[in-house]
Amino acid sequence: GAWDYKVDNDNAEVQALGANETIDEVFTVTTTDDQDQAITITITGADDASLISVTGSGESAIGGVTEETGVDGNNKISTSGTISVTDADTSHTAAFKTAPAEIVLKSTEATSQLGTLTINASGAWSYSVDNTLGAIQALDTGESIVEVFTVSTTDGLDTQDITITINGKDDDSQI
Repeated sequence: GAWDYKVDNDNAEVQALGANETIDEVFTVTTTDDQDQAITITITGADDASLISVTGSGESAIGGVTEETGVDGNNKISTSGTISVTDADTSHTAAFKTAPAEIVLKSTEATSQLGTLTINASGAWSYSVDNTLGAIQALDTGESIVEVFTVSTTDGLDTQDITITINGKDDDSQI
Protein backbone atom coordinates (compact mmCIF):
# COMPACT_ATOMS: atom_id res chain seq x y z
CA GLY A 1 0.00 0.00 0.00
CA ALA A 2 0.94 3.60 -0.43
CA TRP A 3 1.60 5.89 2.48
CA ASP A 4 2.41 9.58 2.93
CA TYR A 5 4.39 11.40 5.62
CA LYS A 6 4.69 15.13 6.26
CA VAL A 7 7.01 16.55 8.89
CA ASP A 8 6.00 19.61 10.92
CA ASN A 9 8.99 21.83 10.11
CA ASP A 10 7.97 24.27 12.85
CA ASN A 11 8.30 21.55 15.50
CA ALA A 12 10.94 22.64 18.07
CA GLU A 13 12.59 19.19 18.04
CA VAL A 14 12.98 19.35 14.26
CA GLN A 15 14.27 22.93 14.32
CA ALA A 16 16.80 22.00 17.01
CA LEU A 17 18.59 19.64 14.63
CA GLY A 18 21.93 20.89 13.36
CA ALA A 19 23.36 20.15 9.93
CA ASN A 20 23.24 16.40 9.23
CA GLU A 21 21.86 15.55 12.67
CA THR A 22 18.97 13.10 12.45
CA ILE A 23 15.87 11.91 14.21
CA ASP A 24 14.25 8.61 13.29
CA GLU A 25 10.53 8.15 13.57
CA VAL A 26 9.34 4.57 13.44
CA PHE A 27 5.78 3.63 12.67
CA THR A 28 4.47 0.10 12.81
CA VAL A 29 1.72 -0.83 10.40
CA THR A 30 -0.17 -4.07 10.29
CA THR A 31 -1.06 -5.64 6.99
CA THR A 32 -4.40 -7.29 6.28
CA ASP A 33 -2.82 -10.71 6.99
CA ASP A 34 -1.69 -9.52 10.47
CA GLN A 35 1.97 -9.01 9.57
CA ASP A 36 3.68 -6.06 11.31
CA GLN A 37 5.94 -3.89 9.24
CA ALA A 38 8.12 -1.08 10.61
CA ILE A 39 8.40 2.05 8.51
CA THR A 40 11.34 4.26 9.50
CA ILE A 41 11.39 7.93 8.53
CA THR A 42 14.71 9.74 9.00
CA ILE A 43 14.52 13.51 9.42
CA THR A 44 17.82 15.23 8.66
CA GLY A 45 18.55 18.65 10.09
CA ALA A 46 19.92 21.70 8.34
CA ASP A 47 22.20 24.44 9.64
CA ASP A 48 19.85 27.22 10.75
CA ALA A 49 21.29 30.71 10.82
CA SER A 50 21.79 32.55 14.06
CA LEU A 51 19.37 35.46 14.28
CA ILE A 52 20.07 38.83 15.88
CA SER A 53 17.22 40.74 17.48
CA VAL A 54 16.88 44.10 19.16
CA THR A 55 13.41 43.62 20.58
CA GLY A 56 13.88 42.68 24.22
CA SER A 57 13.36 44.96 27.16
CA GLY A 58 16.30 47.33 27.42
CA GLU A 59 17.86 46.18 24.14
CA SER A 60 19.26 48.81 21.80
CA ALA A 61 21.48 49.10 18.75
CA ILE A 62 21.63 52.88 19.16
CA GLY A 63 23.75 54.85 21.59
CA GLY A 64 24.94 58.35 22.15
CA VAL A 65 27.59 60.31 24.01
CA THR A 66 27.87 64.04 24.62
CA GLU A 67 31.07 66.02 24.71
CA GLU A 68 32.22 66.84 28.26
CA THR A 69 29.43 64.71 29.80
CA GLY A 70 30.25 61.69 31.95
CA VAL A 71 33.99 61.91 31.25
CA ASP A 72 35.89 59.15 33.09
CA GLY A 73 39.42 59.30 34.55
CA ASN A 74 40.91 58.41 31.15
CA ASN A 75 39.12 61.30 29.38
CA LYS A 76 36.68 58.83 27.77
CA ILE A 77 32.97 59.27 27.23
CA SER A 78 30.99 56.08 26.72
CA THR A 79 27.66 54.42 26.12
CA SER A 80 26.50 50.83 26.12
CA GLY A 81 23.63 48.56 25.22
CA THR A 82 22.59 44.99 24.56
CA ILE A 83 21.39 43.04 21.54
CA SER A 84 20.40 39.36 21.41
CA VAL A 85 21.30 36.38 19.27
CA THR A 86 19.52 33.02 19.03
CA ASP A 87 20.10 29.82 17.07
CA ALA A 88 17.42 27.15 16.72
CA ASP A 89 20.12 24.45 16.41
CA THR A 90 20.74 23.18 19.94
CA SER A 91 24.19 21.93 18.93
CA HIS A 92 25.28 25.53 18.21
CA THR A 93 26.06 28.25 20.68
CA ALA A 94 24.41 31.47 19.60
CA ALA A 95 27.05 34.17 20.06
CA PHE A 96 28.66 37.25 18.59
CA LYS A 97 32.15 37.55 17.16
CA THR A 98 34.13 39.52 19.75
CA ALA A 99 37.57 40.10 18.21
CA PRO A 100 38.23 43.79 17.48
CA ALA A 101 39.07 42.97 13.85
CA GLU A 102 35.59 41.42 13.44
CA ILE A 103 33.77 44.58 14.55
CA VAL A 104 33.67 46.63 11.38
CA LEU A 105 33.41 50.40 11.17
CA LYS A 106 30.74 50.72 8.49
CA SER A 107 30.70 54.50 8.29
CA THR A 108 31.73 57.66 10.08
CA GLU A 109 31.02 61.29 9.47
CA ALA A 110 34.51 62.13 10.73
CA THR A 111 37.63 61.89 8.58
CA SER A 112 38.57 58.68 10.42
CA GLN A 113 37.30 56.39 13.17
CA LEU A 114 37.01 58.21 16.48
CA GLY A 115 35.75 55.68 19.02
CA THR A 116 35.94 51.98 19.74
CA LEU A 117 33.06 49.52 19.97
CA THR A 118 33.40 46.21 21.79
CA ILE A 119 30.85 43.42 22.18
CA ASN A 120 30.86 40.27 24.27
CA ALA A 121 29.64 36.88 23.05
CA SER A 122 26.18 37.36 24.57
CA GLY A 123 25.56 40.78 22.98
CA ALA A 124 26.48 43.39 25.60
CA TRP A 125 28.23 46.18 23.68
CA SER A 126 30.16 49.23 24.80
CA TYR A 127 31.44 52.26 22.92
CA SER A 128 34.02 54.73 24.17
CA VAL A 129 35.77 57.70 22.63
CA ASP A 130 38.46 60.11 23.80
CA ASN A 131 36.65 63.31 24.81
CA THR A 132 39.80 65.38 24.11
CA LEU A 133 39.91 64.60 20.37
CA GLY A 134 39.85 67.74 18.25
CA ALA A 135 36.91 66.48 16.17
CA ILE A 136 34.82 66.18 19.34
CA GLN A 137 35.97 69.41 20.95
CA ALA A 138 35.10 71.27 17.72
CA LEU A 139 31.43 70.26 17.98
CA ASP A 140 28.95 72.86 19.21
CA THR A 141 25.52 72.21 20.72
CA GLY A 142 23.27 70.85 17.98
CA GLU A 143 26.19 69.37 16.01
CA SER A 144 27.04 65.69 15.97
CA ILE A 145 29.14 62.99 14.39
CA VAL A 146 27.65 59.56 13.71
CA GLU A 147 29.68 56.35 13.66
CA VAL A 148 28.12 53.05 12.57
CA PHE A 149 29.70 49.70 13.47
CA THR A 150 28.64 46.28 12.16
CA VAL A 151 28.78 43.23 14.44
CA SER A 152 28.13 39.65 13.35
CA THR A 153 27.22 36.25 14.74
CA THR A 154 29.87 33.57 15.16
CA ASP A 155 28.33 31.59 12.29
CA GLY A 156 28.62 34.71 10.12
CA LEU A 157 25.01 34.42 8.93
CA ASP A 158 23.57 37.57 10.50
CA THR A 159 24.81 41.09 11.15
CA GLN A 160 23.58 44.13 13.05
CA ASP A 161 24.57 47.77 12.76
CA ILE A 162 25.14 49.67 15.99
CA THR A 163 24.81 53.43 15.53
CA ILE A 164 26.57 55.85 17.85
CA THR A 165 25.93 59.61 17.85
CA ILE A 166 28.59 61.86 19.34
CA ASN A 167 26.81 65.06 20.36
CA GLY A 168 28.55 68.40 20.70
CA LYS A 169 28.35 70.90 23.50
CA ASP A 170 29.23 74.58 23.48
CA ASP A 171 32.60 75.12 25.09
CA ASP A 172 33.21 78.02 27.46
CA SER A 173 34.97 80.94 25.83
CA GLN A 174 38.62 81.34 26.68
CA ILE A 175 40.16 84.78 27.24
